[in-house]
Parts: sequence; structure tokens; C-alpha cells
Amino acid sequence: MGTLPSEYSTAIRSVRCAKNLFSVLMALAILAQLVTVGLVAWGGTVDSLYAPGETGSRPATAPAKDRPADRAEWWRDTFVWMLSVSQFLAMVMGVLLAEWLMVAVCVSLVGRLGGVASLLSAFFWSLVLLAILVPWQLAFVRSPLIGALFTYNDLYTRTLEVKTSWGATGVPFAALVFYHARFLAYPILALLIWVLVNLKFRSGCREMVVTAAEPLSA
Repeated sequence: MGTLPSEYSTAIRSVRCAKNLFSVLMALAILAQLVTVGLVAWGGTVDSLYAPGETGSRPATAPAKDRPADRAEWWRDTFVWMLSVSQFLAMVMGVLLAEWLMVAVCVSLVGRLGGVASLLSAFFWSLVLLAILVPWQLAFVRSPLIGALFTYNDLYTRTLEVKTSWGATGVPFAALVFYHARFLAYPILALLIWVLVNLKFRSGCREMVVTAAEPLSA
């Protein structure tokens, strides 16, 4: 009788730790995009920059840090930075996550540890998630293809078309539906797939851990 080499247990732990790190960073990046949408569309953080009749409104007696336009400019610069960083981070983490899930599949196959079906399913859904995260609108400007991630310019352009406090009038219902689908439903769909990937990996990893702890026949 014997047991599986300790290298397999170590490999399982390494893959699980790496997957958890990449998954958490990806989720934080997507959440950062959703939070930015809320602050721009409904938080009023940059309204003084774009609202008709309010742009450039800066009382001379107010300190610079208390002027609405100055605060709005600070928020805008923060959003530009936040969306750019989160977009890059989510993409990189998506690639790394898919690669490490493939490593998990290889470990399971080489060590005959089981859980291959769940791990392969997790890998497949991670590729779907990566495809959703890719900002296709940046590569194919004239194409209807879009990704769940976006830049501040994307958000500003679409918000300007539908937000009445920014001067939009006669906004069609279809435009509102597209806006909420683009900046809310699509990122939320990415998060739901992210949850599915983690559940599939957890199931496969559990099977590997159980097998690795079982004795082998001589």
C-alpha cells in the first residue's frame, strides 16, 4: 500500500492559491467598473462638469477644494484612472486564470486524481469569461461587438446620450435599455460566469484532494 506523492498535494495547493488570487483580483476589477457606473450615472459626482448651465460654475469666494467643478474634475480623473487600471487588471487576470485552470487539468490527468470533468468545465467557462471581458469595441471601432469592460470615454459618451441632467432630451426607451444592458447587465453577467467558474473549480479540486488523500493499491 502507498499514498500519492506529496508533490501532487503541493501542486493542488499551489494551483488553488493562484486561482484564488487571480479570481479575487478579477472580481475587484469588475466591481470597480460597476461602482464607477453608479457614481457617474446616479451619484452626481461629475454632474457639474457636464450639466447645462453649471459647467465652469466656480464661486470666487469658495476655496478651490470646495468648488463643485474642482471636485468633479477630481472625480473624473479618478474614474479615468480607475477604469483604465481595472480594465487592464481584469484582462490580465482572465488570461492567468484560464492558464492556471489548464494547469489544474494537467495535474489531475497526470496524477489520475479525478475531477477532470469539473476542471475542464471551469476552464471552458473561463475562456467564455475572457471572451466577454475583451474590450472588442476598442479593436473593432465600427463593429457592434462590445466587451463587458469599458473606458471612461465609453461611459461618458453613452451617459451623455441618456442622462437628462446632462442635457439629454427625448431619450428613446431603446437607448435606456442598451445603456443599462451595456454598463450594468453585461458586467453582472461576467460576475455570474466568474461565480460558475469558481464553483466548477471547487468541485473538481475537492475530488482531487480526496483522491490524493486515499491510499494506492500496491
